[in-house]
Amino acid sequence: MTAEGKRRCCITVLGPVSTVQELKLAEQLNNSVLTAFEILNLLSEDRRTITSQDLCAELGLGSATAHRFLRSLEVAGALSLERRGQYRLSPKLIDLGASAVSANASHRYVQEVLEDLARESQETALAAIMRRGKVVIIARANSPRPYSMHMNVGAELELHCTANGKIWLANMSDDDFREYLHLEHRNKYTSNTIYEDLPITEEIKRVRENGYSVCTAEREEEVSATAVPVYTSGGSLLMSLSLFGPRSHFTSDFQEYAHSLLEKAARRIGTTLN
Repeated sequence: MTAEGKRRCCITVLGPVSTVQELKLAEQLNNSVLTAFEILNLLSEDRRTITSQDLCAELGLGSATAHRFLRSLEVAGALSLERRGQYRLSPKLIDLGASAVSANASHRYVQEVLEDLARESQETALAAIMRRGKVVIIARANSPRPYSMHMNVGAELELHCTANGKIWLANMSDDDFREYLHLEHRNKYTSNTIYEDLPITEEIKRVRENGYSVCTAEREEEVSATAVPVYTSGGSLLMSLSLFGPRSHFTSDFQEYAHSLLEKAARRIGTTLN
């Protein structure tokens, strides 16, 4: 394994499939959003209300800007007017808090499913989403073998040369996939890497037809994987699940076995989270 591979190897709100437009966007922060959260963080059990004067004194905002932020947060439902000029947290935030708790419960369930996958397969199990044109690992369960390959939660991987990535490519619209081919530079990492337009188009066609993907030493010489999609009840891609490990373990018979385990796990998650 290369040094880069060793660095990469060793959730969260789950959304629908991202489009190729994310490939065009640099990571830019919105200062207004950051300031809004600074304002909300001023409130606590010991401090039930805030005023525009508080924002001027503690955040260095001008009077007109402070008033505009408070009114905007009130209209958005994050703040409520307690009395003239004084604002408190809105009950609407209770609903958002409940949603966060629900998301954490969903993550715990996904983790349980991955633990079962790793135990049954004896390989490392991953769940992934796509963000900004990369596969992002949101949960993992390590192989119980004494010597195995691991992947860090939060690791970002390429689409074209990973089993999880191929699932996300296969679920793009035809227009988005063509735009991906046009925009995205794809590296060749090993002799098995599928990276040119025609071969990768044919590969993604196979993934769409089969309903699952395989990766045989395409990102790292000694690593192979199998992945399947998990869909929402509306048919959107929720996440991808995969098993990965040493290439020598992923024989054709094991690939079939891994596929059956992953399909069962995907049904469990899809049924429970929808």
